[in-house]
Amino acid sequence: MGLVHNRRSSGRRLEGNAAWARFTPGTSFLHRLDPRTKMGALVVISGVSLIQDSLLPLLAALLFVLMLAGISGLLQPLGRAFWTFSPLLLFIVFIDMLFPKESTGTVFYSVDLGMLHPTLSTGGFLFAAAMGVRLLTIAGFGVLFIMTTSCTSVIHALKALGVPDTFTFSLGYALRSTTALSADLGHIMDAQRSRGLDFEQGSWVRKAEMLMALVIPMIIAVLNRARLVADALQARGFGSGTRTTCYHPPHPGQRDLIMGALLAGLVGLTVVYPRLVPG
Repeated sequence: MGLVHNRRSSGRRLEGNAAWARFTPGTSFLHRLDPRTKMGALVVISGVSLIQDSLLPLLAALLFVLMLAGISGLLQPLGRAFWTFSPLLLFIVFIDMLFPKESTGTVFYSVDLGMLHPTLSTGGFLFAAAMGVRLLTIAGFGVLFIMTTSCTSVIHALKALGVPDTFTFSLGYALRSTTALSADLGHIMDAQRSRGLDFEQGSWVRKAEMLMALVIPMIIAVLNRARLVADALQARGFGSGTRTTCYHPPHPGQRDLIMGALLAGLVGLTVVYPRLVPG
C-alpha cells in the first residue's frame, strides 16, 4: 500500500509540474485573446528576440512576457516551465560563454584545443546572458500560448484565416491524437503489467526486449484508429463538398487591440528606438 501511495503521489507531483505543457481553461487576459492575435504575438516576440543580440532589448522582451504572465495569473506555471528548461538553458549559456560571437572586453582565460578556441571574456559573458534571455523569452511565450489556447480555437483561427480544410483537419487530428495515444499507451502498459511484465526491472537489454511488448500493440492500435477515421471521413464525404464553416468562429475584441498596442510598443522599444538613437 505504501508503494502504491508513493507512486500515486509522485504521479500527481509530475502531473502538476507538467501542467504548463497543456491547455488550462481560464478567463485571464491571454485566455480571452483571439487565437490569431496570440499567433501574431508569438511571431512578433520570436522575431524581436531572434534579430536582437544585445542584452538590454532582450531583457525588455523577457519582461514583456513576464508581464503578460503576471496579469494572466500564470507566473507560477511559467516558473515551473523555466525550471524544466534549466538544464538546456545552462548548457546553451555555458557553450555561448566559451564560444561567443566576439571576444570583446577583458579576456580572463583563453586556450587552443585543436580546432576549438574557448575564451572567457566580459563580452562572452554578456553574449551568453543574452542568448539565455532569448531562449527564456521565446520558450516563455510559447508556454503561455500552449496554456491559454485550446486546440479547437487554434483550428477555428486557422480556418478563419483561410487555411485549407485538409491542413486544419490534419493538424487538429494530430494534436488530439496525442491524448488518445497516451491513453492507449497507458492501457497497454497496464495490460502487460497484469501479465507479469515489469518495465522498471532488469538490464537495458531486457528492457529493450520488453519494449516490443509496447511497440507492437501501439502499432496495431494506430492502424485500427486510422482505418476507423478513414471510414468515418469517407462516410461523411470529407473534401467532396464546399468549404466547411465554424459554429463558433473567433472574433477580435478590445483586448486584441490592447495586445496589438503592447506589441507595437515592444517593437518600438527594442527594434526601432535603438536604431534611431545615435551611439
